[in-house]
Amino acid sequence: MKPIKDIRSFRGDLRRLTRELASELKTSVKCCGVTLVQCHTLLAIADAQPATVSDLAAELGLDKSTSSRTCEALVRLGLVQRASTPGDRRQAFLSLTPAGQAAVQRINEFSDRHYREILAPLPENERDAVCQGMACLVRALGKARKPAGRAREGRCPE
Repeated sequence: MKPIKDIRSFRGDLRRLTRELASELKTSVKCCGVTLVQCHTLLAIADAQPATVSDLAAELGLDKSTSSRTCEALVRLGLVQRASTPGDRRQAFLSLTPAGQAAVQRINEFSDRHYREILAPLPENERDAVCQGMACLVRALGKARKPAGRAREGRCPE
């Protein structure tokens, strides 16, 4: 493990990145006519079609009730359709409607263009390093995430 100075620098950079991304995401999805959670849900459904509310909750790190409310709002907007599972009417598979597919296309086109512009000033080798580093960080964070309901080790003293 690297010295604490490097870890603190990493943590500071991560906090700044989190704030920048939060601000960035709030403004970037407004043009697509959906909330940030709805945007992430639409993209997750597009990646996993069909998906269940439970699948989406796990993928997005949301509780099932929040995921369910978000999906219900997307159904009301005509962006998502629900189909009951044969033999289990309580479980439904969600997929994009044609309007939902169009919304995902708009989100992807806008976001691709936007993030290309952000990364454009970096030399190609730095852009590649950022993309590879981001993938590694996401993987590490996913492995570190504890299953729901278990206490997190190393909690701050009270």
